[in-house]
Amino acid sequence: MVNQQAKEQLSSSLLEALRALAQVANEQSIPTELPAYSYDVVWFQDVGGRGEPQRVSRTEPSLYSVPDLLKQLVVHEPVASSMETLASTMSAIVVEGSWPVSAGPQPSPDGLAERLILTFVKEVGSLFIDTEVATRISSQFIDDVLSSTVSVVSAYLIEHFTASEAFLLNEHDRFRPISMKDFEQFGAIEPGGWPGFDRPWLNSSNWICETGDAGPKDTSEARNRHRDHIEEILGALGLTSSGRVSCRLLSSRLSSPFFGGGTISNGNISYTSGSGSAVALDDAGVERFKGNYALVRRIFVEPQLEYLRLPFRRLRAAASRSENEDRLVDYVIGLERLLVRDSESLEVTFRFRLRGASLLPSTFGDADERKRFMGKLYKLRSDIVHGNVETARVNEMVPQAEDALRAIFLWFGKISETAQIQNVIKNLDNALVEGGSVWAEAVYKTN
Repeated sequence: MVNQQAKEQLSSSLLEALRALAQVANEQSIPTELPAYSYDVVWFQDVGGRGEPQRVSRTEPSLYSVPDLLKQLVVHEPVASSMETLASTMSAIVVEGSWPVSAGPQPSPDGLAERLILTFVKEVGSLFIDTEVATRISSQFIDDVLSSTVSVVSAYLIEHFTASEAFLLNEHDRFRPISMKDFEQFGAIEPGGWPGFDRPWLNSSNWICETGDAGPKDTSEARNRHRDHIEEILGALGLTSSGRVSCRLLSSRLSSPFFGGGTISNGNISYTSGSGSAVALDDAGVERFKGNYALVRRIFVEPQLEYLRLPFRRLRAAASRSENEDRLVDYVIGLERLLVRDSESLEVTFRFRLRGASLLPSTFGDADERKRFMGKLYKLRSDIVHGNVETARVNEMVPQAEDALRAIFLWFGKISETAQIQNVIKNLDNALVEGGSVWAEAVYKTN
């Protein structure tokens, strides 16, 4: 197995190749200065709720010339021999480890050497010797190749959302306000141009969600996982607060700078809800968000929480629907799964009303009001399915249906920590009967 000595050897080989490149370039009068690349950065500066367009010009060294520069230099000694040594050293390391499937074909030995040089130049900005950088990236290359897993990092643009400060959902996922570095990366365009389909309009009020995923190297699991990952995050935020937060993938890539595989971005927008205003979380709201996210991650791992999966999927599906009728049907189906999955068809309506009214919070009214609400909700779902419904009635009920599913879903999620969730409905029915018996006995004694 490759050890610290191998890391030192690779670093030494890289530094020797860099020295040879600089020496031959000087002898052959081949310029090594990288050409300048100019671009503009465009974004909106939020001032009192109004966005004022901002534009700055930037100039940086371009890496596109590095492969051609290497081709000019590698035909000369000692560049050829030093690059050959570097390639041989890297190939021996790859034999000890593995190349991830999601990174595409493994480069040739010469390609490996060129990739390490490119990584160095990208960080330093030139071919000038920097021992610290050479040592660090050599060590990272070996660690990445020897690892049995590959990691993916993704960044999402979050709009219509604020929190008191940046926060971690867990060790892999982070929310933070957008920064100038984000504008530089995601707001870069051709000089004089404007953002289009491939570049979003960025605003200083936006937030960024950064996520990390890992998976085995011999599959594309980590690369594909980011889609489910952000759905879990958006779903947890939707469970935390009413309102409509939007999300767009800015980039998703392998975290290692050596493997390649390209960067994925997407212009599609996802939402936490089908409707609503912006979401603002205080410190307590952030803590609820963290707890709800932990719950959502559990329901797709723990078998005893399996029956929460369909309600969660319906909650997420409703957020992407274009019609309120479809949203309401999704919400009621989610509630049915929670409340009446054990019921015969003739008993569904009764049990849906009674159980739902028992679990809804007092914000939905007293017992009689909650029963009427659950009855109206179930009838409206049936009317929609049979094409007999008034649009105004649906529009009025959709936000309340979402609130009901959110509240009852979270109730089940909360009690799952201390109770056998499969017995919850049975225990609820028993409690309803026992409570009714107490009431009946009290009335009997007073008459």
